[in-house]
Amino acid sequence: MSALAAGAAADAVAVLGRAAALPGATGQMTFNLASALAAAGERAQAVAAWHRALAARPARAGDWSNLVEILIADGDLDALAAHLGAYLGARAAHGFFWKEPYYPVLKGADRLIAAGDRAGAARVLARAIAVADPHDRLLADWFRFLLGSLHLRFGDPQTAAAQLRAAARGVAFLRHIRLGDAFAERIAAVAGDPLRRYDAAFTMHTDAPPGSGVVACACDAVYLRRFGHLFAAAIDAFATPECVIHFHVVAPDAETASQIAAVEAGLTHCRVGWSTEPLPVPLGPQDLRTFYTCVRFLRLPDLIAAYRRPIVVADIDAVFLGDPLAMPALLDEARPLALLFSPTTLAYLYDAVGGGLVAALPFPAVETVFADIKRFLLSWLIEGRMAYFLDQVALGLGVGVPAWPDLRVGVRPFALAGGEASLGGTGFLQIRSDKAAADFDARAARLVAQLGTARRQDGASQEGMGWMLRSFAGRVVG
Repeated sequence: MSALAAGAAADAVAVLGRAAALPGATGQMTFNLASALAAAGERAQAVAAWHRALAARPARAGDWSNLVEILIADGDLDALAAHLGAYLGARAAHGFFWKEPYYPVLKGADRLIAAGDRAGAARVLARAIAVADPHDRLLADWFRFLLGSLHLRFGDPQTAAAQLRAAARGVAFLRHIRLGDAFAERIAAVAGDPLRRYDAAFTMHTDAPPGSGVVACACDAVYLRRFGHLFAAAIDAFATPECVIHFHVVAPDAETASQIAAVEAGLTHCRVGWSTEPLPVPLGPQDLRTFYTCVRFLRLPDLIAAYRRPIVVADIDAVFLGDPLAMPALLDEARPLALLFSPTTLAYLYDAVGGGLVAALPFPAVETVFADIKRFLLSWLIEGRMAYFLDQVALGLGVGVPAWPDLRVGVRPFALAGGEASLGGTGFLQIRSDKAAADFDARAARLVAQLGTARRQDGASQEGMGWMLRSFAGRVVG
């Protein structure tokens, strides 16, 4: 594939065409040829080659998705409909995730919109709905959500409302969407005793340690035991001595205080602060899972008020690959907030802002936005209805994504490549897989010990410690 990588698509087609024609040629060879043909602009031949690749290795969801994207780019809706119908059937036959066809349709529609073809994107989504409806109403509702989002963004609120109402039967997070005045009305209703009770449940167990900035996470007692040491050790490997690591623990147990003390005892550079709250209301399993994604933002106003320093908020089951405080160091009054930010996607109502990483400066505009986000989240917590993605919905509504490019606060996006977010030379990787593996905790403990040894050596190499973390993360990060 070196000719293709160098941009010589025609040369790659010639080389790969000969390879794919050999007796015993593999499906991968045919796939490579299809990719080269697409890059060379030979779309009809590329489609034919992708069909041959699928016939050779039908159990690869990526091949099915690639063909969806090329057919969308071609504008061949009949061929797209036939292939999508086959893809729906292939999910059960080959064990694909049920939502797999959604992602290439979203990518293809996003590309059409970026190219100025909104009408083409709407036609693609309408055809996808028609294909999915008889076989998978839930998937069809996700396509309806995209079509409604398109109409909402481009000035047809009545059509958007009809599509989003229909989609809400299957797409649970849509119950949380509040646009325009409805968002302001929702947060204004959370006041008085409910707000005071929730505020009173927050307990700081240490005075806010002095420092140049804070890296905060939120978790329960179980996640503190499993990930607290690794989270803190990775920060301590790179951070300046002025960095504070703050753990907010929901439903602490009898071991929580000793766990915090053990984490702090293992650090050489950073200080530790911690806070707790009880589980505020009884929640079912799904709502409880969502609550834990939201609690960092429910308590972010409290942490900003306590520290009055630049702050980074992150998942605890993640690792930093550099000094976290280098991230907010690049923010300023014009852009005091850094986010995982993709406002142009059609999935913007829930996926314009990722909840796993936020950096902020304690400026009034930031405080106002997060005070509103807190009250919005609290309104749903009080009701006991918290659909998955609520944290991202709240962040998007709070910063004003539906009115993009007119936002309530200036945003600097994190760079994102290969699953790694970065800003100011610092990378961040979320742990997505193997957390249930029998040896995961033991491997994490060994890594913490190795980092501690490296930090205590004179002239310890940050590059070496970064390599250890990347090596570990490469095994467990998707």
